[in-house]
Amino acid sequence: MHVPKWQRRLYAALGTSVLVFVVAALLVFLTSTSSGAGHIDASAPGAVPSPTTAAPVASVQGTIVEPSVVPTPAPTTPTPTPTPTPTPTPSTSRAEARTAQPPGTYRFINYCNGTAQNALYWRWLNVPDHVAPLPYGASIDFKFSDFGTSAMARLGASVDATLFEFNWDGARVWYDLSVVPVACGSSWDRVEVFGVVEPSCVSAYCANATCPNIYQVPNSHKTHDCGPLTRFVVTFCYV
Repeated sequence: MHVPKWQRRLYAALGTSVLVFVVAALLVFLTSTSSGAGHIDASAPGAVPSPTTAAPVASVQGTIVEPSVVPTPAPTTPTPTPTPTPTPTPSTSRAEARTAQPPGTYRFINYCNGTAQNALYWRWLNVPDHVAPLPYGASIDFKFSDFGTSAMARLGASVDATLFEFNWDGARVWYDLSVVPVACGSSWDRVEVFGVVEPSCVSAYCANATCPNIYQVPNSHKTHDCGPLTRFVVTFCYV
């Protein structure tokens, strides 16, 4: 059978093309097989990838850090004990500062020397003398209500004395210092009276027989008055 030349050429070209295609397909297959180890097709459902290398096992460990103890150095010399500051002792040189005085009271203090002046005498209207020991440097307190109407107090039994005259009417105390010479002899002692400062409640002081701020018989007007919470301090031989 005679095959035309052009037909033989066509068959040869087709055969060559088939051979080339087969060789190329074989090469592609071999290449994909060698480089695709472990590759998982994403289109395959439920496929679990096989790791190419083993994953390291995670490890978590707590570390306890012990505190470092720094030893306290021993002192080379003992620490001196601080000397406590002594609490100041209140002065007791005067009887005014020895005890707290409540309001509405008289405090009588004696700074006169001599045995004849070691007691406090007092009386009020139509009442004989009362007496209480009051030695040098001592004091004694009375409430306003301890006395009756128109009372007076003096130091010593002698009626020649400087008098503290006072009257409590239930609301105010009316008072004065009086030099009343009843008999011959000295008619005064140094006496001071002080209380709450008000326009009508003033301190009174007598240092001699002619002291200007006391009541002097028969025509002086030196009477003062203070409120019910006043603290009177009557000091004989005030220094």
